[in-house]
Amino acid sequence: MNKILYILSFVCLAAVLVMSSCSDDDSSQPSPTAEQKVALMNDGTAWVVESVIKDDFDVTSQYTDFRLVLGDFTYAVENSVGNAWPKAEGTWTFANDEGTVIVREDGVNMNVMLTDTTLQLTFTANSKSGRVHSVEGEYVFNLKSE
Repeated sequence: MNKILYILSFVCLAAVLVMSSCSDDDSSQPSPTAEQKVALMNDGTAWVVESVIKDDFDVTSQYTDFRLVLGDFTYAVENSVGNAWPKAEGTWTFANDEGTVIVREDGVNMNVMLTDTTLQLTFTANSKSGRVHSVEGEYVFNLKSE
């Protein structure tokens, strides 16, 4: 009887140890912003223009050679016009936990809509001088993977 009790105690102890080593902690799952960042980085491939709308007017012809490369919280643009993308290179960060709003280093908030092959950025560019007044306004950049 003692032998059976001893074996039963050992089995129960082993079961408790095995169960306690299991965890339902999903910390290994990437956060929504981590997943969004990877998708925005587009495997290092540039985002190119499908269309650009400024204040409800199609201005795509002004951005035909525009390219945007998003890196690890960095960006680089080519062939931008004026204040919409005033710097060729810069940094960005997420403004929310879902990764649906990014903020450029110049304080411009960009709403993000992303699919497997397209990226839409909606933002308002503000001018700091009268010379660039023509580029201030609300922009919608519809981009596709190059």
